[in-house]
Amino acid sequence: MKKLAIKSLFLLLLIFFSSRVNAALTIVAYDTTNYPNIATKFFILDQWNRIVPDAKQADFTLLDNSSDIKISKFTSTIIPEEKSSIVVCFDLAIGQRAGNATDFNYAKSILNQLLSFIDTDNSETALLSFDQISIIESDFTSETNTLATMVDNFSQSSSSSIFRCLTSLPVGGLEFTAGASYANKSILLITQNLLSKEEAELIVSKAKDNNIRINILYISDKIPANIQYVADMTGGYAVSKTFIEKKRLAYLATFAKLSEAYVPYVIEGRSLENCSGEHVFAVSHKDHGSGSYEVKIQQENLQYFESDPQWLDFSSILPGTKFEKSITFTAKNSKIEITDLELAHPNFSIKSISPGIPISLNVGESIKVSVEFAPQDSSIVFAQLIVHSNACSGDTINITGGFPNIPPKKPTVDIINPQCNEVLIVGDTMEIHWTGLLPKDVVQLEYAFGLQANKKWDTLAKNVTNLTYKWPVPNIETDSFRIKLIQLWPNNVYKTFDLQHDDFVNTAFFNRPGDRVITTSNTGAYIWNASGNTGDAPLHSFEFGEKVSWATYVFDKASMEDKYIGIASGRRVNVYNINDYSLVWSAEFPSSTNSIEFSSDGKYAVVSSNDGKATIFETKTGRQKSVCKLKNAQTCRYAQFHPTEQYKIMAVSSNDGIIRFFDLEGNELDNINIKDKEIVAQTQHVTYNNDGTKIAFANISTKELIVLNANTKQELYRLKHPDEEGLILFSNFLSTTSGVEYLLTSATDRTMRRWDATTGLPTEKDAIFAQHINTVNTGVFSFDGKIVLSASNDKTSKIWNLDQRVLQADTTCYLKIRRAKATSKDTVYIGETFINELAIKTIDSIITNICDFKYNIRSIHITGENASDFGIADELEFPFSFAGNANLTLNLFFKPSDIGNRYATIEFILPTDTIKVTLKGVGTSPGLLLLTNQVDFNSVYVDDVKDTLMPIAVNILNEAIDITEIEIVGINSFNFREFLKDNRTIKANDTLKVPIRFIPFDIGKKSAVLKITHSYNDLKIKLNLLGNGVNISNDTIICKVTDLEGKIGEKIECPIYYKTATNWAKLNLKNIFFNLSFNSSMLFPINESTELKIHSDEIIEGVRKLLISVPYKPGEQTINGLYFLVALGNNDQTQVELKNAYCEGESRIFIETESALFKITDICQAGGSRLFDENGKQFLLEQNQPNPATSITEINYEVLEQGFTSLKLYTQTGELIKTFIDKYLLPGKYKIVFETSDLPNGTYFYILKTPTNTSTKTMIIIN
Repeated sequence: MKKLAIKSLFLLLLIFFSSRVNAALTIVAYDTTNYPNIATKFFILDQWNRIVPDAKQADFTLLDNSSDIKISKFTSTIIPEEKSSIVVCFDLAIGQRAGNATDFNYAKSILNQLLSFIDTDNSETALLSFDQISIIESDFTSETNTLATMVDNFSQSSSSSIFRCLTSLPVGGLEFTAGASYANKSILLITQNLLSKEEAELIVSKAKDNNIRINILYISDKIPANIQYVADMTGGYAVSKTFIEKKRLAYLATFAKLSEAYVPYVIEGRSLENCSGEHVFAVSHKDHGSGSYEVKIQQENLQYFESDPQWLDFSSILPGTKFEKSITFTAKNSKIEITDLELAHPNFSIKSISPGIPISLNVGESIKVSVEFAPQDSSIVFAQLIVHSNACSGDTINITGGFPNIPPKKPTVDIINPQCNEVLIVGDTMEIHWTGLLPKDVVQLEYAFGLQANKKWDTLAKNVTNLTYKWPVPNIETDSFRIKLIQLWPNNVYKTFDLQHDDFVNTAFFNRPGDRVITTSNTGAYIWNASGNTGDAPLHSFEFGEKVSWATYVFDKASMEDKYIGIASGRRVNVYNINDYSLVWSAEFPSSTNSIEFSSDGKYAVVSSNDGKATIFETKTGRQKSVCKLKNAQTCRYAQFHPTEQYKIMAVSSNDGIIRFFDLEGNELDNINIKDKEIVAQTQHVTYNNDGTKIAFANISTKELIVLNANTKQELYRLKHPDEEGLILFSNFLSTTSGVEYLLTSATDRTMRRWDATTGLPTEKDAIFAQHINTVNTGVFSFDGKIVLSASNDKTSKIWNLDQRVLQADTTCYLKIRRAKATSKDTVYIGETFINELAIKTIDSIITNICDFKYNIRSIHITGENASDFGIADELEFPFSFAGNANLTLNLFFKPSDIGNRYATIEFILPTDTIKVTLKGVGTSPGLLLLTNQVDFNSVYVDDVKDTLMPIAVNILNEAIDITEIEIVGINSFNFREFLKDNRTIKANDTLKVPIRFIPFDIGKKSAVLKITHSYNDLKIKLNLLGNGVNISNDTIICKVTDLEGKIGEKIECPIYYKTATNWAKLNLKNIFFNLSFNSSMLFPINESTELKIHSDEIIEGVRKLLISVPYKPGEQTINGLYFLVALGNNDQTQVELKNAYCEGESRIFIETESALFKITDICQAGGSRLFDENGKQFLLEQNQPNPATSITEINYEVLEQGFTSLKLYTQTGELIKTFIDKYLLPGKYKIVFETSDLPNGTYFYILKTPTNTSTKTMIIIN
């Protein structure tokens, strides 16, 4: 899958500019999603910074790496028809990470220059600044010069929060922008801070909901991924400081147009693919200059071939013959142009290409190539089929041919990585790559240290495939490290030599020393050199013209050397002198002979024949000694002398399953009857192990080898080849000098297998010998077990040299191994930061690479007691390449969770070391903690006055704080007044209340900033003052209730009536508010209306007072849904008084009110419902103590009615934090005590609900 490759980076190139922007072409973004098709977005500006809207496609040239490419699509710029609303959000903590004001002042100058480019005739601009809260510096205005003056007066803050700036209510950037006048809404964010992924996603979601674009000027060299994400996903653009400085004025003019919703030109063309993936694209206009940008296309997005199969393996093709195989190449990712095919090897040739070449393949189209292999000999050959094309990978196919056990005449394997003199880092993982083989070919890797010629090679890895291997570099420094790669013999078994025959090979056995081999076939017997260096011919041949069933050497114990050769052929056995191959004696038999074996001292021979007899001869003279008759047996398939009881003979028939034992005189001594579930066993071979304690019986009936204890005749185990065709024909034992005993089996499944003769289990490694292509008739060990010899119906006998496994090899030149070393700072001091506020600081040279070579930093961790207070602000990908002699600069963030010194350790994980640096920061208290970030007076009539006195902040210290200065600043500051004359000392845990007045002198939204300076620190706390001046409109509304009566326990309705007197259609009103008061012991209110709302409910001295609102509608209206539950109170009637009415809206109105009288109609009846106490209360909810709560707080409450009752804690946003109770309660007093330490500092609400009422209190938590 292609990766998204859309870049919203300004890559701005201009021909020239001065203090005024000359005609220029500015590139603002590019899109490589559909590579090789590239789309470029840009603007053309005239010398007055205006968009040139009428450029034509014919006026442009599109270049890729300085070469012309065809323009496939051109889209003109779009000038917005509607005006734009732009909200600038300026981060007051810019520059804090470097600990100076350089970046801060730079950002201010950039913003002022950008403001000068905004088209004030077609846009409005508002200015917000932010640190931990968002401040409205100016509402929307076209006076950008005034905004520039405000920017000049900005002062740097210690920390900031982008998320709070954009999402807080109601003065966050998103909420503020959503209320803008024009449809084209955008935010211009100037920052140096970070966002988490979750914060970025929430910002994008809210921006999309309100159709707001977010453009970002990021005052650093690299834009973090989450910042870029916000710009991309909202349709905005993000630009770094680096790009700003390329062409500052051109960039700023262009960015202003993007903020005003201008749509750039788009020009598209097909790139000139290259396999580096590196492109420099340029757009040039004949009159307005040019712009360019660099692109690096990811490798997986480049054009490549997919081949099927992935390589060609011709394997064992006989010399003089030919064989063809085909391979298909399919174009992927992009169109591929094929010009030619190359296969430069005399044994291979291209036979056909379908369709032909040259050819252009679209994505998914294929070409089929047929390759012929015509070997000149049997040795391994290697070649490469190369497709000459513009494909970046998959254009080279490896091809091998030849017999897999014949070494190449010239080595083909080549280690291509690591390179000569390369420095390997201790503890790193080194990748070893090689070529000249197929991925399936097995290799072994070895390594050595030192310069001596006869260095010792140690095993690095075994059984490696796929042309690559990853290896951890050893912990030793050296300048003389080498790697050797060895291609192993096929199947990773052993070096083998083939002894070629003209027909089936029936048997093959070693002589005593193991340097000679004698084989038999259907035409003769042959002697070979066991080293395999005999060429294509045997050392000697015994031609008989008929099947030779057996041939073996005769060891003479007296001379301790092989002396004779015995051969069983047809109806005859012959014994020859080993030196000159002269015939010593011969014997005729009435039927065919099957085998000839000799006693351990070489004095006697035993011959098995198809007449059911085993005949014993004297080896030296050929005189018949005796005949062992197998009673009731039609044949004698095999006979053998006991290895230690040298004159005891064991013989078997092929079809009766009986192992018979005879003495030298032919007398039968004993027998073993092999049966398996009453099935008569059949066999071709039975044998002793080396000391005669075990007997192996090849049971043809069950395809098993049965191993018996020779003394007890008890079965030890059975084994079989896994393949269903695996009929075991032959077995051979080997006892090693180390005491390990092996068993070798040969079978019809074309394999030999090696087993542990003690357990009957396969050996742990190299258990299968699998190079034959037909039945293996015999397989034997040499006397020392270093060589295995096989005979097969594939016309070969193979010599498997267990000590020689190298087919070919390659060795690197000398490499260096070094340890990664670094120095670092001992301690890094981050500075002081308010608790729960985030600060970022740049730490130069926190760690230094003191080596002259690069290595990887594997990871960076922060640990320690306060680790969660610290973090890494940079987005690093690990392993991180650390250049030689380089310094590492990191941006660290600090967000203290508590007051005082905070410590952590940052750990740099090197390949063989861990560098530790102590981090220190100090968490401080702000002294005064803001309880709100704004005071909103809502709508007030022009020249009217509205006052408020509300808690603004709380003293969270254990000491008093003096308020030293209060000021109101901002463009509308004259509309607000503060009157805090006395009580300027705030005691511990007390709240600060500031009386503030709003006087709108004209129509429109007004904002200012209230700044408070106090004695605890020099930092000012700030909050927004908001209001709206509205027109005065004189009219009258009559609002009333009518008289009511009801019985005790009855539910009665109280309709609300209102109507306007005159000009009602012109009134700009939203809601009518009023108080409704009555005897609390007689009436209990129940609101079932969807329109009427009860905003407050309180009882004072037995009078219940409701604050109610109803929506304003023109004309005469009745609002239903307000009911009273009648109770037996302390009187029989009460006034239902409607008064203190006022309107919400932008019209001045007079409201006349009329009250009513309620009477109980059944006052003389006994009994009645008393739901309330004498004060009309159903419950009492007290303020938590202490408040603010620092660790533990207590809530007392009382309920007077039984029923389901809940007490729950909520955040200011309505999120449920904790449920204290939620169950059925009886009347009574209750108390809740709980810990607040696990909750963040802030303001919360706790709400008590009974079946008939609800009460809310505010709780402040400061841990």
